[in-house]
Amino acid sequence: MKPAATKATFADFRIVKSRKVAQLVFETPLELADDALRALGGLPQAAQERWCGIARLVDPDAAGGTPEPRADRRKFGDLAPATQAGMRCQEPAFWRFLNETNGAAGDGCLGGDNAAEIVRARCLVKSRGDLNTNAAALHRWHEIERQYQAWLACPV
Repeated sequence: MKPAATKATFADFRIVKSRKVAQLVFETPLELADDALRALGGLPQAAQERWCGIARLVDPDAAGGTPEPRADRRKFGDLAPATQAGMRCQEPAFWRFLNETNGAAGDGCLGGDNAAEIVRARCLVKSRGDLNTNAAALHRWHEIERQYQAWLACPV
């Protein structure tokens, strides 16, 4: 039996002004990827539009369906630079940013491991942990983060 729906988390949003569309990125655990593709009717085909519905799953145990904010959650700017870089390297939007801004420096960012390599190369460090102790590397990391935020604010 083919599933008609599957679950995923809403991970990213981007406006593509040149095509007058919004891109919504959803992520699902790798072990559920086959189910998700079956639910969506397979991989996207460039010559064929396939409309799908989007619905938010509501936790019946949560009051009003909205989870309570975690009190122990710190702001991104309060995290150690190495932690910030580690988190960014797991974001698909950050991978796209690196692909668009990496120029001829390589084959592009294909995921978290590639993102970490690119960040280390741009910051001139052997480990992202060096961002916590190397002032020049920290400055380079802040510049990458500043450019990323500008890139997010001005989608093409």
